[in-house]
Parts: sequence; C-alpha cells; structure tokens
Amino acid sequence: MKANYRPNVNGNKGSGTTQGETVWPGRCPRAPQPGPGRYPATAKASLNVGCWNVRTLLDSVLKDTRPERRSALVALELQRYSCDVAALSETRLLGEGQLTEIGSGYTFFWSGRPAGCKREGGVGLAVRTSIVRRLEMLPSGVNDRLMSMRIPLSQGRFVTIVSCYAPTMLAAVEDKLHFYEMLKDLLLKIPCSDKLILLGDFNARVGKDHETWTALGRHGIGKCNSNGLLLLQLCTELGLIVVAPISAAHSTFTGSAMATIASRFSKG
Repeated sequence: MKANYRPNVNGNKGSGTTQGETVWPGRCPRAPQPGPGRYPATAKASLNVGCWNVRTLLDSVLKDTRPERRSALVALELQRYSCDVAALSETRLLGEGQLTEIGSGYTFFWSGRPAGCKREGGVGLAVRTSIVRRLEMLPSGVNDRLMSMRIPLSQGRFVTIVSCYAPTMLAAVEDKLHFYEMLKDLLLKIPCSDKLILLGDFNARVGKDHETWTALGRHGIGKCNSNGLLLLQLCTELGLIVVAPISAAHSTFTGSAMATIASRFSKG
C-alpha cells in the first residue's frame, strides 16, 4: 500500500505536525499541535473574586478592643486565599479614599457616608495592586452602598465589578426600594459588551424555588425572605444569575444572610 503525503501549514510534506509524516489511506491525520509557525498556545488568565463583610476597616487606638491596622489584616487574609478582587461591606470609613498595603500587594478603595455623619455602612474594594496599575479609571463610589470598577481583559474586553451593601431586614421598605432602584440604574449604565460580576452583602435569603425563578440553580436551600425577593426580581429583570445555587458545593452559601454573588453571563 502506497502512502500519501500531504503538505502541512509550513509547506512541507506531512499532516501538518511533523515534516514527512505519512498518512495511510483509511486513517485520519493527527490533529495539528501548537508550535512555532502553526497555532500558538494561549494561556487563559483567571480572576479570583469574593466578598467579605469586614464589620469595620477603622484602625484601633486601643489594642485590647481590636487589632491595629485592620486593612493589613484583611489584606493578609485575601493573600492567603489568592483573591484578586474582594468586595468589602461595612467598612465604616467616611467619604471616598484609597490606601495601599505595600507588603501584601493590595490597594483598598472605599465609599462611605459624608464627613461628619455617623460611621455606619460603607462599601469598598480590595484589589491587587498589579491589577490597579492596568485600570483605565480607578474604582468610583455611587454612595455608601454601591461602588464599581472596570478591569480590562484580553482582546479589548472588560469586566465590571460592582460592590454592594444592601439594607438589612430591619430597614424601612422605602430604603430597600431606593437601594434597588439605584443598583438597577447603575447596572443599566454598564456597557452591554462588558462581563458583569455583582458582589456584596445583600442581607438576603434567595431560597430554592428554581422553577419559579430562572436566576436560581437547583442547589438552593431554605426559604426566600423579603430581601431575597427584591434581589430575585432584579436578577430576573436584568438577566442575572445567582451563582451560589448553581453548584452543590456552594449550596450552604445561599442559606446565609451574609452575601450573595450574582453574575451576568450574557446580556441582550
């Protein structure tokens, strides 16, 4: 039986992988492998994100009440978990600002109440300093409950991360509705081409009724509360997916009143 020779992508004989490789009749040629002058391999970069209700980022003067340099302790913990971006809730810092923890390599951004107000609430973002250097614009705060940042990806793409701190169950209904109206306005301003990750403490339970709510997966637990209903309504309207109930490994996350993650995979 005579062997047939096929030219590869470089003009040599073979199937496209090795010069002079033979292809016997009735057999499929070996798939081309990445290599110089052929199809270069591309490494996919990952972005590890999370959210954390830190209770406070205020430094302590009295060492017996809480450790000094709260931001340094938070940065070390994020470094231990290899977290690239973390949405922080209840920072309790006034106004807007930033600081860098040089040793651990994180930069903190926060948005809180105006100066002179009581130190309550507040949101923030802890970002690896190496990522901050690539930002076209620094993270910006809407108020003491919402903050966003836009990170450039490869091939001209972007991901927008929104840090949230929703009112608690004890808050007035008007405050809750106002928060979700502001959140919706912020999300609608984000370019449709951007990937979207919504992180934060929503003080909500979304339950497990995945048949009614398309934003839920099959691994939720518990019952939905009023705050969870507001969150599900927003997710359904804007095509968001509540990530926690998608995987059984994270099912306990949805039963917690601490935080819920929502991610937009596509937007019409």
